[in-house]
Amino acid sequence: DVYKGQGQKLIGFAQQMLHGLYHPEALRALRDAGLATTLPVRRYQTWLATLPEPRRAELLARWGDPENAPSVVEIAGEKQFIIPCYKAGNLLLMPQPPRGATAGASYHDTSEPPPHAYLAAYLMLRVSGTDALIHFGTHGTQEWTPGKDRGLSTDDYPFLAVGDLPVCYPYTQDNIAEAIQSKPRGRAVTVSHQTTPIA
Repeated sequence: DVYKGQGQKLIGFAQQMLHGLYHPEALRALRDAGLATTLPVRRYQTWLATLPEPRRAELLARWGDPENAPSVVEIAGEKQFIIPCYKAGNLLLMPQPPRGATAGASYHDTSEPPPHAYLAAYLMLRVSGTDALIHFGTHGTQEWTPGKDRGLSTDDYPFLAVGDLPVCYPYTQDNIAEAIQSKPRGRAVTVSHQTTPIA
């Protein structure tokens, strides 16, 4: 019963965090409830300024000024990205941010650059001292962002998202084609698993 109660609590948190991803007006309340963290926009802009000019120009042309991103709010006089997540000891649980402007948009689009909030969430992981990323779910979107199919450059979006952060990806063995995508493009070590039998 104790574990069942914890599971229900986490499911509730996950639903709230997912709601915040698609309803930016709920983000401040998520942060106040301990279900989100922040990344200063100035920190993101510092990182953005390090990108090669074509990449930076592409992001700004598609998504505009990062300060105007829907997930940015002003807190104590400073613009901040609010990033839904839940900290449980040394573990940070975070839903993957939307890949496009609306729910489900650009999921497999290898030409559409990811939004500022998407890249800011991954930047937050890297600058906050995260040791590794364990990606649950078949499949995510980081490995489908624009870039080469193999031999990623440091300015290809899959690499811009995770940088040198180790990625472990439990992946169902009956989805070989997309699991293959997660290795060279998502920089992931995949761990195959069988699906649960259904009766």
